[in-house]
Amino acid sequence: TFVNTCRLISTCHPLHLARYVCKMLGILDIILLLASLLITLAIGIYHGIKGRNATPTEYMLGDRAMSPLPLAMSMMVGTISPITIMGNIGEMYSYGTQLWMMDVGLAIGMLIVARMFIPIFYPLHMVSLYQYIEQRFKSRALRLSTVVITLMAAYLFIGFLLYPPSTFLVYFTGLAEIPNIIIMGVVCGLYSAFGGVKAVVHTDVVQSVVMLVGV
Repeated sequence: TFVNTCRLISTCHPLHLARYVCKMLGILDIILLLASLLITLAIGIYHGIKGRNATPTEYMLGDRAMSPLPLAMSMMVGTISPITIMGNIGEMYSYGTQLWMMDVGLAIGMLIVARMFIPIFYPLHMVSLYQYIEQRFKSRALRLSTVVITLMAAYLFIGFLLYPPSTFLVYFTGLAEIPNIIIMGVVCGLYSAFGGVKAVVHTDVVQSVVMLVGV
């Protein structure tokens, strides 16, 4: 039952949880998992070949001409992670439903960004926020410092994101967590680096469809 699942997630060691879930998976589940990884990589390679002569604006921003629906789906999937799927259930079962208040703050924050910040940044036609920081404060050192701090925080956060699914892949691949983390990192890095933002958005669309249909 759902309650038993919540109790298991909230109290079980990740490796034991992975073993429990993998026992419930069938051949079709494994095929779909592998297919999703291959499709993700194929999308990146496709956009990499198609856009091999792309300008920085095309590579980073999709030439500012992408459709709203894929972008909306990509933004939706971007807020979901293994921590969301595996952690929030156990968190709310163990400590209550007050976690939903975080969504209130997110909604308010998105409204503020949409109404106050986007109207300022979008007409400037900049590729990144770091470019704006350099022009605003006339300091390349500040721009580089911001990039370094952001990368350090992102690397730490990505480590937390990759560990939960790596425990599940232990029973699919027979490999330890570290090799699985490397495999996932390489796949995600390749399709992002090859295909740019178009590959990221389109893989997010595929993943969102898989999640919605699967649920």
